[in-house]
Amino acid sequence: MKTILSIVIPVYNTNRYFPACLESAVSQLDDEAEIIIVDDGSTDGSGETALLFQEKYPSLIRVIRQENRGNTIARYAGIRETSGEYIAFLDSDDLLDPSWYSSIRSVIDQHVPDMIILRWQKFDDEGHLFETERPPLFAEGPVAKEDVIKVYLSSQRVTGLPLKVVKRTMFTEDTDYSDNGKRRLMEDKLMSMQLFRNASSFWYLPQVLYHYRTNLSGITVRTHENEHRTLTYTYPPLLGFLKDTGFDSEEYRLLLVENYASVMWEIILKMHRTLPYEKNMEAYREIHDFPFTSLIPERIDSFALAEYKTAGIRFLLDEKYEELYEYVGEIRKNPDLDHMPHLRKLGKI
Repeated sequence: MKTILSIVIPVYNTNRYFPACLESAVSQLDDEAEIIIVDDGSTDGSGETALLFQEKYPSLIRVIRQENRGNTIARYAGIRETSGEYIAFLDSDDLLDPSWYSSIRSVIDQHVPDMIILRWQKFDDEGHLFETERPPLFAEGPVAKEDVIKVYLSSQRVTGLPLKVVKRTMFTEDTDYSDNGKRRLMEDKLMSMQLFRNASSFWYLPQVLYHYRTNLSGITVRTHENEHRTLTYTYPPLLGFLKDTGFDSEEYRLLLVENYASVMWEIILKMHRTLPYEKNMEAYREIHDFPFTSLIPERIDSFALAEYKTAGIRFLLDEKYEELYEYVGEIRKNPDLDHMPHLRKLGKI
């Protein structure tokens, strides 16, 4: 029997959550699906958990074990082992909604799009749900590529690999954006470029089908001193993506530069929270001199960003670093304005 859907799950030291993650998947799959687990050198028992599940579900699960090389490399290792017509991704600390598989299969069987885009819900270990008031991106059904690209450029709401179910033929590159396994951010945004470049037909499912755990030990919450350099390796390739796909117009460039400014602001807030003053000053100077930052000044008055963000960004553009540092300190006193306000309000960051 042919395989319709392959689920790739990279795992690295998430054994606290991994069994529940796997149960959320195996409980709803049939014999036209498979799970490829890539144990990326775990040391906490996650690899052993994977093998136990493989022993219990030998026709459904295959396990690959490798030395720790990072999430992107692990995903590509899994992709190479898939046999399904479509590929989905699941992070090892997240959960699939019980209707995930049936909803996806219904779309595949009836419409055969190049990509299905899913809606997610964030939650934490205490059961808090975040961003519950955020509406769906689109109505259920087909979505024009230009509308998907606008969201991809301007936010993170279609960026994550687990938010996509994609035809296997869309993966035409094996491009490693992780510096051969060194920890990097926004890998999903970069890895998604080939998928959005290759896909022509899109289908959106507006019900919440993916449950994303806000893991306080996860990479999106932790701050490291070189995080601001994420800006230098993410956005220039995206500008090239616009040229490659025929979306190289002022409208799309403005969305991309505005998103760059927004992510820059979030990074500045995170740095202020955890790095010493001198590191912040050093990072401000670097960000000011990044080539992509030079695209901001002539466009900043067109941004839809909140005024407090553009006010802070202007300090950076004018090289008023002391004023920027003090301004960020004042902003951080308001949990509604800080990065990840849902966690700040709960006293977690």
